[in-house]
Formats: sequence, structure tokens, C-alpha cells
Amino acid sequence: MREKLIHNKWSIIFLLTVSLILILPPIIHQYHYPSISDDVPQYIQVIEKVAHGDLSDSSTYSWCVGESCTYRSASTAVIGLVCRILQSDPLWTYYVFHYLALIAIMLCVWYFCTKVFNKWTGYIGVLFVLFGATPVLRYSLYDQMFNLTNWLVFGLMGSLALLSWIKTSRVYYALISLLLFCICVVFHSSTGLEIYLCVGFFLTCLLVYRFFKKQPYKSIAVYTVIYSVVCGLLLYFLASEAKQLATHVVTGNSVNVDMGIDSQVPLLYFFTQDTSMLLLLFGAFGLWYVLKKRIANIGLCMMLAYGFVLSVSVVINRLEPARSAQDLGIILLFIYAGVVGLALYHARILPKIIKAKKTIIFILLVACVPVLYGWFQYHCAITPADEQAIARVNELGGTWNCSTQINPSVYDLFIEERYVITGADYTIYRSQRQTAATDPDNRYTILTENESVQTDFNGLEVVGEYFFKDIDIIIYRNE
Repeated sequence: MREKLIHNKWSIIFLLTVSLILILPPIIHQYHYPSISDDVPQYIQVIEKVAHGDLSDSSTYSWCVGESCTYRSASTAVIGLVCRILQSDPLWTYYVFHYLALIAIMLCVWYFCTKVFNKWTGYIGVLFVLFGATPVLRYSLYDQMFNLTNWLVFGLMGSLALLSWIKTSRVYYALISLLLFCICVVFHSSTGLEIYLCVGFFLTCLLVYRFFKKQPYKSIAVYTVIYSVVCGLLLYFLASEAKQLATHVVTGNSVNVDMGIDSQVPLLYFFTQDTSMLLLLFGAFGLWYVLKKRIANIGLCMMLAYGFVLSVSVVINRLEPARSAQDLGIILLFIYAGVVGLALYHARILPKIIKAKKTIIFILLVACVPVLYGWFQYHCAITPADEQAIARVNELGGTWNCSTQINPSVYDLFIEERYVITGADYTIYRSQRQTAATDPDNRYTILTENESVQTDFNGLEVVGEYFFKDIDIIIYRNE
């Protein structure tokens, strides 16, 4: 054991360093809320119902916004079960999950890239996928951790097990992959549907290739049928949102702005936010070398198949194009890492590569600086000014409402008295928008009202005012 640890010491140091980077921001900034997202209150609603409710009641697994109640996925229910077992606080249990999930994603990316490609790609894959472009960390800040966990933990490990079965023909790898893909389709509906389609397309391509090359294909055919039927039935009966999204595919409709997401994906936005132009250049060079040297890798073929399906979703504007663009950006980062890692490993003994090794490492690290810089900025819906305002309202007592820059469901997690739309004792005004849904300039906004201005509250008594950077929060006593 000791010899193994010594042999892998640089890998362990690397993984520990990345883990520390992922959990440092909440330690430094002491976040009281895990993201800048509007979804957490709805997650907490389901988590609390599972933790304290009837597990046999289907409404336990639904969240409600106004009069609309929707079954989402098994993901929040899992956190609720953890709270039920540990008797822990739902918000802070979810908070811990949020950052532990990032570490789990990092470990799965490392393991997948190392096993499917090589150890060089393990290092490059972690750097590219987590820090080379913004999707993983940016979308974790928008609280899409269930989405990311489904793709980069269950989906990625299912893909690894599938590749292991294809290489070794060991049945238990096939069973493990089926189990993980079954978890995918019920854990998170929209990404579950994406994974179902991506894996199905890859299997179909592999089946056709082997058939025409007169290679053994019957086992692939049997697996494809079992996968399609079992996961398809789970999607149909247990993932109601996936059925709605599948209807969009058939009818040609996409999720629109009224449903809380901008379906359009501008090309410039995609290459500057969902993936990286700089890494695209690295990837293009790596792909050229791989093609030139005819380096075959089935894992790379799998990622290309996944990328094709997600590209089609974005181009034809079906499913959830903006979310598919995010997932496509992540798959492209895997492809970039794969081709670069394969190229560097294949050319590792060339004198020019040996001499340029330190330069290559430096360039790869520099490419990660912008994302790392952004990651360490303050990102939380509840700032110190919000904390002070919430404490003041709790001290005053009485009902409350707020300006349109505030998402009341977020504040409601921390304020003891109830929120009322009209006739409240106090009104809380915030000079800056709090979350994605309150930001009209954000592509994920669901704000439908005009933005409040401070003059709307002229004449009301000020009972508290708090500041944080350029944020001003004022509490007014209503007449």
C-alpha cells in the first residue's frame, strides 16, 4: 500500500489540490446559501417533505410554484432521505452535497480520462473540464448540481463501465453500466433523456460499424435492445418531465423563455461561455495529430457520438437547447482533453516534446486562470448585507414583502414571519438583482415585472439600511 501511495504521490497531490480549490470559496467567503440560483427553495421544499413526510405519497416528490406542482426527478428525494436518516438540516445538507458533488465530479473525470485514455489525459481532463472553460463551475453557481452530477458521475461512470464491457466482454461490466444508466434516467429528467439518447446513438453506431466490418455484433445488439427497453420504460413511467421534453422533440417545440430558460444559443456566447476558443485550438491540433497517426480510441468515438447528439439538439432547437449547449460544451472539453492527451502521450519520447514539457504545462495552467479567478469571487444570493437585513426583519417581527430585485422564496428560507404580496408590515428594497430569475439581462430569467426603484418607496419610514460592495438594502415600515 505504501509503495502504491509513493508511486502515485503526484496524482494524489494533484487531486487534493484541485479538491481544495473547489471548496475554498465557501470557506473564504462563508456563504450562507450554496449558489446564486432560484431553484434551491424548491429543492428544499422537496427535501423537507421527504425528510418529514409520507414516502409513499407521490406529492412528496413534487415541488410547487404557485398553483403549479411538478414531479422533477429522484435527485432531491435522495438528499431528503439522507436528511431523514441523519436527522440533519435540509439546507445545510444540500449545501454540503453541493460541494461534495464537485469533488465527486473531479474524481470521476480523473478516473474516466485515466482509464479510457491515459494518465496524461487524466491531468489534462481535470484541468480542461473543470477550469478550462466555465460550464461546470458556472453552472454549479446556477445550482445545476443535479444536472452535473447526473452527467459527470452516474453518466460518466456508466459510460466507463460500458466501454470496459466492450473491451473485456465481462458481463458484470454490462450489468453495472445498465444499473448506472437506469439511475441516470430517474435521477434528473432532462439530462437523463440526453444521456439515454447519447448512449443509444453510440450503441447504434457501434452496432452498424461492427456489422459492416463483419466483427462480433450480437452481444452489442442484445445490450442495445435491453438498454433501450429498460431505460425507456423508466423514462416513461418515472420521469414525467422527460416525457414532456420528448414531446417537444416530436412536435418540434423547444423550452421557451416563459418556462424559465432562453432556448436560443448564440454562437459567440457558446464559444466564449459554454466552451473555450483557446482549448478548441489545442483540440484541433490534437485531433490533427491523432488522425495523422491513426490513433484509435473507442472512448474518443463515444465522446464524439455524444457531442453529435447534443449538437443536433442545439441546432434543431429542441429539448432544452441552452442546457444541451452547456452539456455539449462539457463533452467538447472531454474531446479536447482526449485528443491532446493521446497526442502528447504518443509523442512523449520525441525530443521536442521532452524539451517543451514545462512549457506545455505552463500553457495549460495559464489557460485555466480566467475561470479560477472568477471562481474565487463572491458568488452567493445571500450577501452579508442580506444577512443583516434578514436578521433585522426577524428582530422586528411582522409580515414582509420585497422589491422585484429580490426572490422572496430565497429570503423566506431565513425569515421567520411569512411573506405576503400586499399589506405587509415591512418592505425590503435591494438596489441590485439577487438571483438569475430576478435579472432581466440573464438568459435564465423568469422575471416578468418592471424593476423596482428606490423612489417607489418615498415617504415610508426607513427602519434598516445595509451595504455590501455596490449593494444597498433598505427596510421600510409600511403605513
